[in-house]
Amino acid sequence: EEVLERVIEAIENHPDEGWERDKEAEAKINSVPKFDSKLYCFSCSESEKRRESNLWLSHAFKENRLSVSNILPQKIKELSYDEYNYILEEFGDRFLVPATQNLEVEVTLTEAEIDLKKLIKPKTLELLHKFSEEGDKFEKRYIPLNKKNWYIFLVEAHKNRDRLNVGILERWLKEEEGWSEDIASNLVEEYQFARNLLDCYEQYQ
Repeated sequence: EEVLERVIEAIENHPDEGWERDKEAEAKINSVPKFDSKLYCFSCSESEKRRESNLWLSHAFKENRLSVSNILPQKIKELSYDEYNYILEEFGDRFLVPATQNLEVEVTLTEAEIDLKKLIKPKTLELLHKFSEEGDKFEKRYIPLNKKNWYIFLVEAHKNRDRLNVGILERWLKEEEGWSEDIASNLVEEYQFARNLLDCYEQYQ
């Protein structure tokens, strides 16, 4: 944990025009109790090649690692895949790699396109597909008919400590499975709440 905090400090202290740490955004989101992680925010201004965005790093306590949990644009609703990947690569090259050169930290950049099989266990993926296939993707009252499948998926994701963040889940629901934007947004909010709640339940047993 101490080493990872030093990584954050090294990134923050590395001068670079157009990038800065947003401690105000961090304080706001970390004021909501989370039992599995702490979040850090680094914002970039708009340039010829990138949108003005916030890049969020998550420190997962149980695995003792930092990961990019999401990159959110500030002026538009959603980044394209290329825009997202450009900001991610720029952040890695400019800050993350230099910040970890003299520390015992391994830096990994995943593939540009994510395969859910690499993030969640086969059983979890099977349950997620079952929920998506049997759900009404446009009817907002999907909950009474298909809620049990959703709950079973949430429990399995928690049991397996699957590394599926809300950004990836939301894009998968909308772009791969065709869920409406409103329902997909509701589902990822429920997913995040459930993961935090189940972590809290385990800690206080």
